[in-house]
Amino acid sequence: MNDQELKCLRQGQKPSGEPALTADKQIAAMRKKMAQLHRGLNPTNFLGLAGYAAVTVVFTIYFWKRSSISINLSYNLNHQRKTL
Repeated sequence: MNDQELKCLRQGQKPSGEPALTADKQIAAMRKKMAQLHRGLNPTNFLGLAGYAAVTVVFTIYFWKRSSISINLSYNLNHQRKTL
């Protein structure tokens, strides 16, 4: 379609008049939809946080058991400070 055809099409359209819902009913409908959305998001957020906590605990235990990594790292850091 070119610009002239689009202009003719637009001029041929008529406004629909009154909206299907009043402003108060639209707000109430949106609040209802948002409440449904929040009911779905809260469990999702909780499961995500639980997963992050589980991963943090697993890696903390892993690195705590392999203390040689932290001992070597702290030795190297302290040794570098003394030589500076």
